Amino acid sequence: MNGAVVLTSRRRPAIWYWLIVIVLAGVALTLALWPRSGDVQRRDPDRRLYVNVKRAVSGGKIKLDGRGDAVDEYVIYAGVRAPFPKEPYFEDSMTRNAELVVGKEVRLRFGKQRTDAKERMLAYVFCGDEFVNETLVREGLAYVRSTKTNDRFSKRLLKAQKEARKRRRGIWKDRVWTRESSYFGDPKYGNFHRRSCEETDRINPARLRTFKSAGRALDEGFAPCAKCKP
Repeated sequence: MNGAVVLTSRRRPAIWYWLIVIVLAGVALTLALWPRSGDVQRRDPDRRLYVNVKRAVSGGKIKLDGRGDAVDEYVIYAGVRAPFPKEPYFEDSMTRNAELVVGKEVRLRFGKQRTDAKERMLAYVFCGDEFVNETLVREGLAYVRSTKTNDRFSKRLLKAQKEARKRRRGIWKDRVWTRESSYFGDPKYGNFHRRSCEETDRINPARLRTFKSAGRALDEGFAPCAKCKP
């Protein structure tokens, strides 16, 4: 345009521009504060927790190594019940657990219930490609104990238990079951009992399960009570 003067004006940035700036600043700050891979505890995108193991307390319980970070926590293995002290194979189960995890970094995966009544973590433990809970069950060093809040890997664990029972490994080698007319099961805790067991009085009748044999209870992921020894 001959001789025309074009006038321009600066526009103020739109509100969406400032929103983007704020979001990007927040992301940058989060990344700066995110734990590094060498930290005792770290998370990955799948929300799995990585921890270092100090020692095995039993076949189903470990103590974490805080390395000066004041982390003095215990982890209870979810979905299984290892032998308790004075039960057969307690030492074997604890020793094998130690071989699998002590001095190593493991990752914890969780079910719906992340802690027990004592605020200890309930977790499925993986060391590398090994599913530790499953290994202990397959080798006959733990029972499957599935509940509504921790049944994430119940199919895998029951398959491993079926193999251990068939091959009579560990706890299944000399296990002699009582011959009751029926047994009571508590889905909340994943245990089954003899009808005369004192623990049955504490079970809410609304959730009580009845099994015709111990085998039926085991097939559904119920572990034997350590008190009445069904």
